[in-house]
Amino acid sequence: MSNKKMYPILYLVLLAVLIWFISVIEKYPYIDIEVAYSNGKWYVTGIDPKSQAFKTSLKVGTEILSIDGKEVLSNRSVQKWRTINKAKFIEIFQDNKIQTINFENYPKLTKADTASLIEGLFSFLLSFLLISNVRKSLSARYLSFVFISISLTFF
Repeated sequence: MSNKKMYPILYLVLLAVLIWFISVIEKYPYIDIEVAYSNGKWYVTGIDPKSQAFKTSLKVGTEILSIDGKEVLSNRSVQKWRTINKAKFIEIFQDNKIQTINFENYPKLTKADTASLIEGLFSFLLSFLLISNVRKSLSARYLSFVFISISLTFF
């Protein structure tokens, strides 16, 4: 396949991946709640300070009753890593009452997500500009691949 055909295809694939990443971020906010199973119950053992869960009333030691209306262990990230990464809402037992924390009420993008997307888009744009304007230069091609690598790192 010639270089003239390869670069547009590469950019279209990378653009599709970028759109997919944005759709995943938009669908589920960054939660990152660490949980542990003890005495037949699930408890919060840690909350990432950069996550949306940190902005809620959730505390370490709180009992998790359900995730999105289902058993805690039915959540895939709980099964694999003992964390809650994707959830629309969780039901908890805290302060002697059952409460529901709805993560859909919180912004889906954190400042870190937004900065990462902007940096990735900027690197992607620089790569595209290099390839489209200085196509015959071998060093411009290499540099554009560096910028593509950087943009993929930020996504």
